[in-house]
Amino acid sequence: MSTFILAEKPDQARAYMRGLGINYKTDKSDYGRGKTFLDDDTVVIGSSGHMFELAEPERYGEKYKDRSDLSVLPIFPKKFKYEGRSSLAKIFDMMSNAGKYANRIIVATDKDNEGGAIAFNILRFAGLLDKNIVRAYPTGLDPTEVKRTFENLEPIDQTWRDAQSAISRSRSDWLIGMNLSRLYSTNLANIGIYGNFAVGRAISSTLSLICAWYKEIEDFHEEPTFSLGAVAELKPGMDVKLTSPIKTVGDGKNDPKAEIMQIVKERGLEKKMLGTITDLKSETKERFAPELLTKSSLYSEMARVAGWSQKRSKATMQLNYEQGWQTYPRTDSSKISNYMYNYLYEGFNKYLHALNLDGQFTRYSMPADKLDKYIIKEKSAGAHMAIIPTEQIMPTKEEEAKILEKQKQEEEKLKKEGKSIDEMHKYIELTDDQRLMLDVVYRNTLALLLEPYKYVSNKIDITAGTGEGVNFSASNSATLSLGWKVIIPKSKPKKRGKKKSDDKEEIGFDYSTIVQKGQKVPLTMQIEEGKTKPLSPLKSIQIYGKHGLMEKAYKYAKSEKEAKILKRVNGIGTSATKDEIIKSLETKGYINVDNKDVISVTANGWLMNRLMEGSKVSSVGLTATWEEAYDQISKGKIDPSSLINATAQLVMQEMKRVGTNWQSDKINAYYKSRKLIDDKKLSAGLCPKCNEGNMVFSKYHGKNEKGKNGNWDCWRCDKCDFALYKKWGKGAVSFTESDMKQMLKGKTTRLIKGIKSAKGKKYDAKFKLGTDEKTNLPKIEPVFDNTKKPTTQRKNNLFS
Repeated sequence: MSTFILAEKPDQARAYMRGLGINYKTDKSDYGRGKTFLDDDTVVIGSSGHMFELAEPERYGEKYKDRSDLSVLPIFPKKFKYEGRSSLAKIFDMMSNAGKYANRIIVATDKDNEGGAIAFNILRFAGLLDKNIVRAYPTGLDPTEVKRTFENLEPIDQTWRDAQSAISRSRSDWLIGMNLSRLYSTNLANIGIYGNFAVGRAISSTLSLICAWYKEIEDFHEEPTFSLGAVAELKPGMDVKLTSPIKTVGDGKNDPKAEIMQIVKERGLEKKMLGTITDLKSETKERFAPELLTKSSLYSEMARVAGWSQKRSKATMQLNYEQGWQTYPRTDSSKISNYMYNYLYEGFNKYLHALNLDGQFTRYSMPADKLDKYIIKEKSAGAHMAIIPTEQIMPTKEEEAKILEKQKQEEEKLKKEGKSIDEMHKYIELTDDQRLMLDVVYRNTLALLLEPYKYVSNKIDITAGTGEGVNFSASNSATLSLGWKVIIPKSKPKKRGKKKSDDKEEIGFDYSTIVQKGQKVPLTMQIEEGKTKPLSPLKSIQIYGKHGLMEKAYKYAKSEKEAKILKRVNGIGTSATKDEIIKSLETKGYINVDNKDVISVTANGWLMNRLMEGSKVSSVGLTATWEEAYDQISKGKIDPSSLINATAQLVMQEMKRVGTNWQSDKINAYYKSRKLIDDKKLSAGLCPKCNEGNMVFSKYHGKNEKGKNGNWDCWRCDKCDFALYKKWGKGAVSFTESDMKQMLKGKTTRLIKGIKSAKGKKYDAKFKLGTDEKTNLPKIEPVFDNTKKPTTQRKNNLFS
């Protein structure tokens, strides 16, 4: 008897091997075979994600090779073709053979629709779909969780339905991308605007949300605001500031000050008058631990706690998962299973020990009705669950040092015997980044096992005026017990010069100890003048993060039904794809993300957003429609072909819309106006050759090829192809944008230390723009302090 376990990737396969006790030779192995509790002959093989991908249009015929030929559109394949990734051909053969001879196949790919699609296509093209196939749903990769995963096998039926949903999604996306990207790119090239103007349901709708945000910033006009408040004298020497809901805002036409004065007059308010206390409340409240971490909320936490970028968080998140320290990293669910809660509860003291917090906290049993908020009910625990620690406890640094020393001694012993250490059981030292993220994950999870935050909330309501009158209110609160808040990681300290936050405990008091309901108290009316403020520029975490723009896409839905669907599915994209969508927008040159994570929209991005105004493809409504279809396909209620046919009709409608509305002159004029704004915003300075064009870094206008260092080009200046390179002296120096700005102003850069010369000597220098004697063109040259230049001469020998 034989069992074949199909994993999604090599690291997942190795984790299965470790958990099942199957030996493997190296940490790069994707194949293992041995005896397990599942079967005497158990084979584990890992893919590398999607082994088969939809073929390019050229595979459907020679006529599709010329991508500028719009006469061949639309491209609607009768049967979709796939291409296997050549780098995975050997793995595919291994899987085919293992599956052929196995009595049972266990699909153990990731717990989402894409994981199902990966397995389905592999087994389909290997001709193995008629075999005995079952499903294992992995949540963690530590040995205990792996064993539990394979002890709880389920039927494959739902996975195959989920796979059909994912496959129909990819085919629909293919139809939109291959037809409309070609349509827009070619039409724009024909009027002199070149580039890869990609179109896609997710990227186009996300781009429209980003542009809407920045359009609001561009259209912003500062307007005056007036708010009505009051000061109440509860007793001599005790004044309380009150607020009201009355506020007027200017719109460029009205007079908000006159409007609020009219309200004051109509409601019988005077500068000094008596008000009646209509309500007094003093309540003791408690707040339980926040939701457990998801992929996006962990990104946000690492940014808050350590100032990390999404890229850094993602890499560390994946590494901690691969090594079995924390659970599945691509999740938008904040819930866990009962089993997970139980092992966290039992391991409470062990997790505290890992953080060097022994004995500092007491474990708390949350009431069942409150705990329900954090527990998932489904048998298979759904597609994803929250990111929490696994049962594999992180060692302290001291414990890790002992583990590594013992391992070193063992390696030396085996080396003398001509053997090597078993990679399967080899301990890998945790990086500082891994430890920092695990600290955040442990603390946020342990909050679930600590007492609630308790506080007293006090409120007073005072009514004044005649007729409708005005209700004024004030509130305060006082902490009784910090509870779980004590363990939550603190935010990264702000930079010097910024006001420090006040860490003192808030002092509150009960208004009812001073006054009573129905009592009249003196009021002094106040009208505070302010100004409207524009939205702040977007950071990428504000788009794909928890409660970000993509998640809140329902706010832009045109119907209540669409809004409900978008709320249910957490907006545009899945947990695994939200940040990838942002990365795709950047790669395609529609947005830029600077080193502070701030997003700006490029001229290309503005142009595509303008061209797709009114298109269903860029509307959040399409995502809602498709998500409803995916759900129906996963439930087996509709055939996947219905979504493909609907997408084909959508492509036809878009082609017709473009053909009808295309106005070359207006498009060119809009693009040029956007390019001017773009260039000035991104310019490091004027071109030193022509003194007209802006010097723009290559990545900002799509010229930076993968692997290249990039350069600042003269952009938009006719007949000027001048460039200044980021790297100087065969890469010995890498100039920053600040360096380039200084040089273009005719100044020198900062002092750059430790520059290595061609002969290996190190020196320090500043840089400026000079003139090349041969070409008479501007060139970058070093400036040495005290006229000292690098030298390769030997030092004077005092005894020579």
